[in-house]
Amino acid sequence: MTYIDNIKSGLYKLNEDGLRELNTFIVGLIRAKTYIKHSMKAKEFSEGDTVTFLGKRGNNVIGEVTKVNRVNLKVTDTRGIRWNVAATFCSKLDNEYNEYNGQKKLSI
Repeated sequence: MTYIDNIKSGLYKLNEDGLRELNTFIVGLIRAKTYIKHSMKAKEFSEGDTVTFLGKRGNNVIGEVTKVNRVNLKVTDTRGIRWNVAATFCSKLDNEYNEYNGQKKLSI
């Protein structure tokens, strides 16, 4: 019997209140781990970085990071539209992309 199987069999012994308490604990643990993962991703970016992400209609948006929050980035795209995007949805574009376009930085 594996460790998980032992836990599953122990769950059958809990009453409804015990299951609710356990559920609250597990949901809190998952939220905390997700928050840590998202905040670590946001720390990979800094103001002035050129990023890309999928917009609301599935189109590829390219923009410059104007502010880094705990888990989100404020991004201004090439048309001047400001976005508030989760850092996990963004990918950093390297300098080769900007050199390919003949630009050192995105002009916004």
